Amino acid sequence: MPVEKPIAKEISSLFRSATVSCMDEGYEPALGEIHFGLVASGVTKKEGGNIEMYSLEDRLLMEKARPVILRGLRWVADMMGIVGNLKVTSHQSCGGAGAQGIGEDNVADLTKIQSVVGDKRIVFANHIPYKEKAEEVPDDSDITDNQVYARMTRKPEDHHHTADRIEITIGGGIDHTEKIDEQHKNSFIISAEWIPYALQNGLTKEDITRILKLQMGIAIKIMRRDLPVAIFDAGRLPAHIVEENRKIVVDILQSLTSSN
Repeated sequence: MPVEKPIAKEISSLFRSATVSCMDEGYEPALGEIHFGLVASGVTKKEGGNIEMYSLEDRLLMEKARPVILRGLRWVADMMGIVGNLKVTSHQSCGGAGAQGIGEDNVADLTKIQSVVGDKRIVFANHIPYKEKAEEVPDDSDITDNQVYARMTRKPEDHHHTADRIEITIGGGIDHTEKIDEQHKNSFIISAEWIPYALQNGLTKEDITRILKLQMGIAIKIMRRDLPVAIFDAGRLPAHIVEENRKIVVDILQSLTSSN
């Protein structure tokens, strides 16, 4: 049963696009882009790679959940008044892809194939490269342009991550100004805005708990140490949606803490 779409909060004049991209702390959205973090942008491969980092069971769950998550984030973008397509990206030296044996030579193609989830307003945009400086969005770009102007701040050959915490977004992702702030720039960014949609479209709370646990677990394995977890509300969604997100995320985090 489809979720009834709430009245959109009109912020479309500030943002030209919403993007589902990797949770990597080195991903920096460009001005005018909203970033929703998802490990390896949700891409999966059933065989190969490091099963201790990314188990087969978790890959199968992500494969099942990916269409729901992407449609849920399209719903969220609509809620924020962002018109145009929800864009999906891949990026250089993606650890979540590498953990599944997905190489640099085919991660973009595979992400593009798996971004097709039966919604014509969800499209693969481009492969995000390392850039020394943030790229200015061209003046003539508009919502019909599927290019994403984000950058990776870590060179492809540099596998030294600098993350100091995990942030779970509940109020409209994270934008350029927020991500470059000292509070956020070294955070793994994990989106939870899709959860209310998912609960009404085939995913259980157990599924969602496992998906959040998977992503936090990969972040911790990459850093080889525990990381603090924070909840970030950017204030771009209706209050009742944010509070629903917050309650579910807090309940999940408490359940994971008590089970350890």
